[in-house]
Amino acid sequence: MFWSKFIVIWLKMLFLICFISISYLIFYYKQHILLEIKNNKKTYLILLVIFLIGLGGRLFFMMDSYFIIDDQIDFSIKALEISNTNTYVFQRKAPSYPVLISLFQPLTRFDFSPGVFLSAILGGLSIISLFIFVLLLTKNSKTALLSSLVIAFFPIHFRMSNINEPYISAIFFVSLGLIIGILGIKEKSYLLLILSSTLLALSVQFYILEIFFTFSLLFYIIILKE
Repeated sequence: MFWSKFIVIWLKMLFLICFISISYLIFYYKQHILLEIKNNKKTYLILLVIFLIGLGGRLFFMMDSYFIIDDQIDFSIKALEISNTNTYVFQRKAPSYPVLISLFQPLTRFDFSPGVFLSAILGGLSIISLFIFVLLLTKNSKTALLSSLVIAFFPIHFRMSNINEPYISAIFFVSLGLIIGILGIKEKSYLLLILSSTLLALSVQFYILEIFFTFSLLFYIIILKE
């Protein structure tokens, strides 16, 4: 029972620290972000249109999502248990995703899982996070826009954004962790690298196969930096 409560509290603290840190980073880079948008208005206007269409489509088709797979039901039940008892009974699934869903449980009814809502929102935000990641990696806004356009309407990503599964959350946390990792490498900031490592570690706790994708990209980033 102790470890069941400890892991939930620990993960909730990690999520809270990540959310606060990301909010601080946005505030810290606010002037740089505003200047970048001002100097490239056309690029970011196109990105805004792609984002709004991609997010709107995911939210619209979210209404057609129901519990059709046992895992989806299981994730929702686990999230409700965590929300009510603050404990996680260990099984074959990693705890990060149910804990994340439980944070949003008060916002929705049980028959409409917050996991579906969360997948739709993070699926939309992945459009922006992928744009930023590719832009930092290639320094080419056209390539970054093309990447965001592809993920916005990529059928598998679009569909996964409408079900209560951890794939989209894992992709979002991976891209976010890599963005902060690139900034940490460029600015030689250990705090940013620690935050990046935390986000990547959380992403692995969503869906274990993301670790192969993550290490491959990290290796590429390090080689590119050198």
